[in-house]
Amino acid sequence: MKRKFKKLLSKTNVVGVIASEADLWLAIDHPEGIDMFELRVDKYTPDKRLLRKLERPLIITARCVEEGGYAPRDPRKRIALYLRYLEFAMFIDIEASTAIRLTGLIEKARKRGIGIIISQHVLKGPFEAPDTWSAAMACRIVQGDIFKAALKTDSLDELGRFASCMSTIARTYSVGIAGMAIGKSLGKLSRLIFGTTGSVLVYGSLDQAVVEGQWRAVEIKEMLAKVNA
Repeated sequence: MKRKFKKLLSKTNVVGVIASEADLWLAIDHPEGIDMFELRVDKYTPDKRLLRKLERPLIITARCVEEGGYAPRDPRKRIALYLRYLEFAMFIDIEASTAIRLTGLIEKARKRGIGIIISQHVLKGPFEAPDTWSAAMACRIVQGDIFKAALKTDSLDELGRFASCMSTIARTYSVGIAGMAIGKSLGKLSRLIFGTTGSVLVYGSLDQAVVEGQWRAVEIKEMLAKVNA
């Protein structure tokens, strides 16, 4: 099947996160300035009839508990969440730590022409470049289209090393990247840094912030436009 998502890999896309009914109605009624939406089905499972009202491409994510999500620990139940909404997906997002166990789901998505995002979320401890390289290797093994990594940090030095690592991964593996920091002091700054240095996806909230340091998606779009003007 033709991969319609390929054209999205050549630019920076602002992604609005749908994690509640309020988010979904904002996405339906006010999609202006937002390139894509991410539906967090580990937090919110909407009526499919509402999803048909969306006018932007959709990422389907069922984030695992170990990386900050709420998806069932039973792999079968988690896969069922993805499959329930797969018809709406332009991309699916799966953690590098679980990708090998979900290769069946990845293959089903690929046969439908759906893009694969392989992600890593470092929520505790310092940034360790070898760990992020290992996650990027998992992305390469399953032939992911985008490697996404999020780092919880309040250290500018750590953010710099993380950004450098992600840039090198992009060049080495010829893969689209999406990077961001989580945290009050550097979360917002990181989205501007990555959004102006080649990140394919930059995430923002629609209603309430899903993680610390998250701009509203429309604010990110406006800020990136000013920086790139």
